[in-house]
Amino acid sequence: MENVELPGGYARVTSLIRRALQSGHLHPELLLAECSSCGAAVLGPQPPERCPTCGWVLLVFGTERPE
Repeated sequence: MENVELPGGYARVTSLIRRALQSGHLHPELLLAECSSCGAAVLGPQPPERCPTCGWVLLVFGTERPE
């Protein structure tokens, strides 16, 4: 599985990711990374260290399955 760049940034995609996890359509061990500079988001098993859009360091978050 490869990383996927998500348009709209972290804030826009978190609700979509939560819904996908709840419905069982997204693997819970994927990581979501956000660029603190341009707001780009990357989802994948191991996001890159740097933002593919602007080159800034990505902040990595887990996509924990909601209770």
